[in-house]
Amino acid sequence: MKKKINPLFATLAIPLVVVVASAILLISRGNASGNAQPIPPAEVLRESPETLRGNVYTLQCVVEQQLAYDATKGRILAVKYWGGNGRAAVFVPVSIGQNFEVGQRYTMRVRVNDDTLFVEELEKF
Repeated sequence: MKKKINPLFATLAIPLVVVVASAILLISRGNASGNAQPIPPAEVLRESPETLRGNVYTLQCVVEQQLAYDATKGRILAVKYWGGNGRAAVFVPVSIGQNFEVGQRYTMRVRVNDDTLFVEELEKF
């Protein structure tokens, strides 16, 4: 004798599994900021970039304009800090694969290189 599965059980179990799987995916994916600290003020970046070299920061910004583009390497964007009056140029490698619009908001995880803020990850808002 074969047991039948109650249709009510299946109706409730499937959405529950989808919700749990979605929550696990969102938690494991994280976001662009990760555990990085907010980026220091623009003045600090200009005055002593050598002390920040190699560090990773979170930059919440608005795209102001594209300064340069190379289809094989990436692009350089001029961005404005969200909460302050700082401005910075960031290099976005082609591997990020993102199209940008002026005025669009992003949270970026950036690494301070010798003379560049290198975007490692970003999240569009």
